[in-house]
Amino acid sequence: MYYIGIDLGTSAVKLLLMQGDGQIANIVSREYPIAFPHPGWSEQNPADWWDAVCAGIPELLNGFDASQVAGIGAGGQMHGLVVLDAQDKVIRPCILWNDGRTQKQVEYLNNVIGKENLSKYTANIAFAGFTAPKLLWMRDTEPENFTDQQDHAAEGLHQLQADRRTLHRLLRCFRHAAAGCAAQVLEQRNAGYLRR
Repeated sequence: MYYIGIDLGTSAVKLLLMQGDGQIANIVSREYPIAFPHPGWSEQNPADWWDAVCAGIPELLNGFDASQVAGIGAGGQMHGLVVLDAQDKVIRPCILWNDGRTQKQVEYLNNVIGKENLSKYTANIAFAGFTAPKLLWMRDTEPENFTDQQDHAAEGLHQLQADRRTLHRLLRCFRHAAAGCAAQVLEQRNAGYLRR
């Protein structure tokens, strides 16, 4: 029996094939580019992540019996803003966690909304890499992308394709693991959904 681990990092995806006893059977890494369109900005094309995983898995399993894979666990970079349209298509590059374009929005959140209020409701103050300032930046700077997506964002996960919905839930679970996510991180083969 084998398990696959997927670590979707900022510069590459790292794939791990592990035996049931915990021994590492194989490791593969696939890099993808980071764009810096302006000083302090950091973006990626989410399709590059998907392509790297899809290209790396066959290499990871080369020489192993893929039918013996019992589960997949995945983790991803935090605080990236990926915006989708109503057809589940990415409409702009992902604004990464290490992007610094949102200083104006961070100042608004920390000074107008207030650090005390933010801490009370979110247990954090605003930082440039967090998602809320990026959404405000998009509202202020790319209003066509922001307003067109509000209705779609409210529609929820049922609009996503089944395979991407599963991956999204898995990555969301890892992102919130520190807050006590209870979802099972291994998806049983042929289950089609994450078990709780």
